[in-house]
Amino acid sequence: MAKLRSGLLLGAVAAAMFALFYAMDVIELGRLVPDPVATGPEALRSALGNLPEVVVALLGIAMTVVSILVQLAATRYTPKITGMFLRDPTNVSTMAFFVTTTVFCVWVSFAIGDHFVPYTLVAVTLGLISFSVLLLVPYFGYVFELVDPEGVLERMGERCRGLTRAERGDHKLRERQRELLDTVEDIAAVGVNSLYQRERVIAGRTATVLKDFLTAYMEGKPGLPQRWFDLGEVVAHDPDFEAMAAASSRDLERRKVWVEWKVLRQYQILYTEAGGSQEDVACRVAIAMRQLGERAMVRPDRPALGLIVRYFNTLLRVDISRGRVRAAYNLLHQYRQLAEAAIRAREPGLAGQIAEHLLYYAHTALRAGLDFICETIAYDLATLCELAHGLAHPEQDALLAVLLRVDLPPERPDEDRALRGVRKAQAKLATYYLSREDWGRARAIFQDMSTEPSRRLHSIRDELLAVSSREFWEIVDRGYNFDYIEDERRAWLPKFFEWFEVGGIPY
Repeated sequence: MAKLRSGLLLGAVAAAMFALFYAMDVIELGRLVPDPVATGPEALRSALGNLPEVVVALLGIAMTVVSILVQLAATRYTPKITGMFLRDPTNVSTMAFFVTTTVFCVWVSFAIGDHFVPYTLVAVTLGLISFSVLLLVPYFGYVFELVDPEGVLERMGERCRGLTRAERGDHKLRERQRELLDTVEDIAAVGVNSLYQRERVIAGRTATVLKDFLTAYMEGKPGLPQRWFDLGEVVAHDPDFEAMAAASSRDLERRKVWVEWKVLRQYQILYTEAGGSQEDVACRVAIAMRQLGERAMVRPDRPALGLIVRYFNTLLRVDISRGRVRAAYNLLHQYRQLAEAAIRAREPGLAGQIAEHLLYYAHTALRAGLDFICETIAYDLATLCELAHGLAHPEQDALLAVLLRVDLPPERPDEDRALRGVRKAQAKLATYYLSREDWGRARAIFQDMSTEPSRRLHSIRDELLAVSSREFWEIVDRGYNFDYIEDERRAWLPKFFEWFEVGGIPY
């Protein structure tokens, strides 16, 4: 509508200019200017004969500009833009209008005879020519908007939502499945190509569009027919499903999560490609997955939730295998928030399950020499322990037990430095329990740390006491310093370490 208003505004400006100069001529000559059509049929036929050439020139300009725009966008993002452009109703209508106007002008020029002047046809011709010229500006604006990658992504997302809405009869169910698979891949392709072009905003937008689609899909999922969830020939022969073992395919059918699998698989591709200097895009993927997991809890859709947890583990494996410490740090932040949501929602067994996964990857990262990932996991587990204790969650003891298993005996001499950070997380958690007068769980941490050398314990205590600022001195997503302890808990830290000196707990 805004583009159309710009064309109407230009038409109003042209009409005002015509009226102004026409009035000047009337004032100067003292009479009306003679009607152009009164000059005779031959002159009118000659004037109108050139108008088709004008329209053809306009059509040529429009086609040239549009072809360049569409070709650049298709090369830069996805070839599907060409098909979307050719199927767009507004674009087809505009081109049809230019062609129709050209043919109409040709016919009008031959309709004028020596003794017959069709004034209505002449007036309509002038109107069509004027409108054709004025249409160029809003049409170019519309084409720019049509090939804009964000607009393309939104239309693809809306197309996905339309394909997964329940329909009576489902006569074209398999066709809808095929088109959905293709469209989801096209959305991911836009994201990957944007990463290659260093356009992080567009790549991050891809994650959001897929998340919005999958959120809407989970809402309407109960209304879909059973046949939709079967892996028929269309889905089973898709590259993301064809290589799966038969047992895994049957599991997807039973759990009704093949659409979620397809979308999360695209997330994995996007996350893997977003390494290096584009880890902010990887973070957007992690945020979208966490939001989907929280949505699955609300539904509830436990099969989808379990699948999301598995993909979190898969992405964490990618980071560890590629040594992407920063990406893993951001991913763990979102993974921990998903576990926190599970604790608040009282999702049975999920928080403990995630904790066990984190323990496994903490040891994996430690063996890979990625000490900071191990430390981060320890602090995240301690945070989960605090939340579970505050909410009297039934898994709080299981979570504490997992945290106390992070500090395995070092296999390499340099692992001792990483386990030092784990001990800090445990000591910090002990101050929380003591501030809540939970002597039993504080005693469990004390007993686990009692084998540490006295000199090492003193240095850990001093380093924790030395941190006085909650905010880290760099910009981080978490927004706080791992080693910072609130004032109400700080007073308990020296008392906790005194237990090691007296050889026991005086409570």
